[in-house]
Amino acid sequence: MAKIDVKNEKKVKKVVDDSIRAEVSDKVGEKSFKQKIRHLLRTRKRKVFVAIIFLLLIATILLAVPTTRYGIVGYFVKKDVSIIVKDKATHKPVSQAVITIGTKTAVTTSKGEAKVRGVPVGEYTVRVSKKYYKDDSQTYTVPIIGDVKSFDLQLTATGRQVGVSVTNKVTGSPLAKAIVKVGETSTSTDEKGLATIVLPADKQALSGTVELTGYNKVDIQVKVSDQTDVNKFNITPSGSLYYLSKATGKINVMKSNLDGSDARAVVTATGNENDRETVLLAARDWQFLALSAKKTTNKGGELYLVDAKTDQLKTIDEGNASFQLVGWSGHKFIYIVNRNTTNYWDQKKQTMKSYDADTGKITVLDEQTSIGTNGYDYEVEYIGSPYIQDNKIVYSKSWSRGNTYTVSDKKAAIMTINTDGSSKQRVKEFAVQRSLGIDARLYEPREIYFKVSADNATSSYYEYEDGGLRSITYTDDKFYNSEYSTYLISPNGEKTFWSDPRNGKNTLFIGNKDGKNEKTIVNESEYAAYGWYSDDYILLSRNGSELYIASSSKSLGTQPLKITNYHKPSVSFIGYGSGYGGI
Repeated sequence: MAKIDVKNEKKVKKVVDDSIRAEVSDKVGEKSFKQKIRHLLRTRKRKVFVAIIFLLLIATILLAVPTTRYGIVGYFVKKDVSIIVKDKATHKPVSQAVITIGTKTAVTTSKGEAKVRGVPVGEYTVRVSKKYYKDDSQTYTVPIIGDVKSFDLQLTATGRQVGVSVTNKVTGSPLAKAIVKVGETSTSTDEKGLATIVLPADKQALSGTVELTGYNKVDIQVKVSDQTDVNKFNITPSGSLYYLSKATGKINVMKSNLDGSDARAVVTATGNENDRETVLLAARDWQFLALSAKKTTNKGGELYLVDAKTDQLKTIDEGNASFQLVGWSGHKFIYIVNRNTTNYWDQKKQTMKSYDADTGKITVLDEQTSIGTNGYDYEVEYIGSPYIQDNKIVYSKSWSRGNTYTVSDKKAAIMTINTDGSSKQRVKEFAVQRSLGIDARLYEPREIYFKVSADNATSSYYEYEDGGLRSITYTDDKFYNSEYSTYLISPNGEKTFWSDPRNGKNTLFIGNKDGKNEKTIVNESEYAAYGWYSDDYILLSRNGSELYIASSSKSLGTQPLKITNYHKPSVSFIGYGSGYGGI
């Protein structure tokens, strides 16, 4: 028997007495103080005694009941149980098997693993089932104390085990976690793109499907065979490409999957379209496309938006004018309007605009300024040489004067402006006598060479980079006869893709956003750079009429996947790399 510490007992009694005294003094007068104390002591002791007896009873029950019966504790203590299911004959993991523990269920992964969460402690019969396998079960205890140990279950196949493999149709790479479904059974592939599915042995072939997030679902025919290389399936990354096609004799805007399947016209030709004016330029994320096409007979120029979310056609701009397409900056499309009904010395004959595809808002970025009344007495300003640099447009404004001009204070300039119309800047101005022209070439992704020619004076050259302009030594021969690659910028803006002509062929490169640290994709091939589809895939063209797709992360060791034949516009957008479809 345990010894009682009398000293401590007295201290506890004193604390209780003091507490009771304080409580009683608030409710009753001092007159009945002793009587109330006796009453409360009797009441408190009785309640404390009952509570102690109750707790001892619960503890006794819990300790007395065997560990195979947890009863009440299961309401409060729950744990996760990990299970691995394997084929009894091959010892390979069995995916898509259903595990049942009490009222809880889980499905095994491609590794045969499943975690049943929130299982109350106690003893269970763990059951596992899958089509064309014998059901199996095993007793298992989820303990109160200690870790829950994972365990294996083995299933015996009742049908034939059939091997399947799934790969990316574009890259040929194996795909993990692809779900192969045949009838009422299914399996999922491992990291090598492999899986085993058990099917009835009395069938030669069965229909099924392959599904994986981020890829198009595909229908398949699975041969019921024990040969390991007869059931190879490939699936195409999800997404849609848009292109021009003249297969019917008229120019339609087409849409297809990335492998060219499910091709259909989303903008049907009217017959008024022509090769010169029909151009389709996609934004870098392929959510919007700008279409320049003459679709009616009573309008001079027509510029449309194709919304890839809805495939709907919306008018951007139209009128008795011609449209010079500059390109996409994000979801803003930049273009120049040249009005046909005005004289070249009239005001605002030429206007540069920005169209926001998300909001439908048009912003006037800059307009032509002119002075004069006829073909002899005039001063005309021209907007030219526009290049998109991120969300900024770098362009020039030059002047020409008639025979009877008078020298004024007008100045030509190299300009920059944001695509929303803000922060217009005259980076450098040039005095004009009779005429001054400014030409430009995109040398590298973020570098532009400018040639400035004034009357009969010697030309001067400049390099624009990172918002700054500096004078450089250059020649007309280099300026006009050098090869200037079109650096196609990836959707995330971190990589560039371009072609470099060599020995009558094209060598293809992928580099960083500045066109540096390049790696060769293929040497001296018939392919040319066309664009990107997401940051994972590059688009290539061949013979100016064939469109292909390949991985952006590895060299072009095998022939890329052909998507379709397409109609190339007569107008090329050399140097424009902020969208796709113009080269």
